[in-house]
Amino acid sequence: MRFKGNTRKKIIEAAAAEFAGSGLAGARIDRIAERAGVNKAMIYYHFASKEKLYQAIIDEHVERVSLALQGVVGSDMDLETALLTLAKTYHAAFGGHQDLVSMLLHELADGGAHLKQALQSMIWGKGIPNRLMMLLEGGIGEGRFRAFDPRQAMISFAGMNLFYLFMSPIATSLWEIEHENEFLENRPAQIVDLFLHGIQSRPA
Repeated sequence: MRFKGNTRKKIIEAAAAEFAGSGLAGARIDRIAERAGVNKAMIYYHFASKEKLYQAIIDEHVERVSLALQGVVGSDMDLETALLTLAKTYHAAFGGHQDLVSMLLHELADGGAHLKQALQSMIWGKGIPNRLMMLLEGGIGEGRFRAFDPRQAMISFAGMNLFYLFMSPIATSLWEIEHENEFLENRPAQIVDLFLHGIQSRPA
């Protein structure tokens, strides 16, 4: 699929804004074409349908996250470094990308089928969750970590990262965060520190 100049970028950006505001069901190709400054026939020519354009945007963002996390898989990276890499990747992927966040909130409200498809092929397919699970299970086996369900731990870790990123307008106001950029920059290290202290073995 070849695009002239930055036509693809214009279509993707326009579509992301449209999907963010209206979700997949409410989005309209004619509005996307108007935003992008292209003929809507061109959108159908390159993406075939609104659904495939929507999936292409999700795939593109998930692939970006997946590429950033490749070093976590099959390396000698310890758990703290792996978690910090993951936390920083979450924040780079979603921090300041409100259209993407809004689009994903619509997607999750609709059941998350398109996001699940992308995650399975690009992140689970690369073995990233399994690698992190192995590091957690290894720490439990060695007695460095207390006994817990690694799946619960990884879901909780994702929540620690994503809650503020997805709810920042509300959270910033409720907790009266004055320097949001500085707060956001410090989040990954703070989250990893809290998480690791939470799973460490406790004295009997």
